[in-house]
Amino acid sequence: RDIADCQCRKSGHIQHSAPFGGGGGGPAGWGGAIIIVPWQYYLHYGEADILEQYFENMLAYVKYMESRSDDDIVVREEKDGWCLGEWSTPEKVELTESFVNTCLYIEQLGILKQIAEILGDYALSKDIEEKISAKRIAVKNTFLKDGVWDCGKQGAPLFPYAAGIISLEELLPCLENYRENSLDVGIFGMPILIKALFKADMGDVAVNLLTKDDGISIGSMITRLGFTTISESLRGWGSLNHPMFGTFTQVLIENMLGIELNRETAGFTGDWHTAPYKGCGGRIFTPNGYINI
Repeated sequence: RDIADCQCRKSGHIQHSAPFGGGGGGPAGWGGAIIIVPWQYYLHYGEADILEQYFENMLAYVKYMESRSDDDIVVREEKDGWCLGEWSTPEKVELTESFVNTCLYIEQLGILKQIAEILGDYALSKDIEEKISAKRIAVKNTFLKDGVWDCGKQGAPLFPYAAGIISLEELLPCLENYRENSLDVGIFGMPILIKALFKADMGDVAVNLLTKDDGISIGSMITRLGFTTISESLRGWGSLNHPMFGTFTQVLIENMLGIELNRETAGFTGDWHTAPYKGCGGRIFTPNGYINI
């Protein structure tokens, strides 16, 4: 409700702060909350009323995003503001902002398509699908060069995967790199990476990335720094109670406990409990030590 209340009535812009005074955030990674938060509420409680209540706000957000795009690529946000893409990678962010924003926006349009269908607006659902298809082509034409996505670093292929541009099979070479390497992703790449690893039957790699004592993990925050909260950076700097990296927890609940959330299981109805992943061979970390799994 607060997010919708702050939305610009004229442009549809989702502000990063109230009142808005420029500053930090990104059009998709931050503004997309107007779609993601009601959707998550619906998945947990199965109540479509919230989708209908904020549907016009979602459409206004889409209108805004289109006004900030050139040739189906999101290229800007507000004057004097930060048009962030990925954020808080262990090293300086090298991923192109427009690459990340457009891929996240495509993923959000996919959610909006489902919402339109739930609300019975199938004509809009078809229009959104056409918009998604055009943007997928634009991302591929703009950011795939000689088989390399964008900068080729910091989990770059994860974003076209989340946008439905490449398949899990095409993502596998990227995932295999994490068998030997440490986390290099930011706040948006993190949940995509952990979820993709479990989907590729590489849950052991996911758990290792999160728990390894290498100075760039959630586990390191506990073992090296003694933290009981998640900091703004995987290296432990910035805000010391900043749960933006905590998005991996939903992935663990879905895969280790088998409690899956999707449109078919909204409100935990139907066959929502699936078999948990058995091949982690890792440990759950707590302030009091580790529990073997």
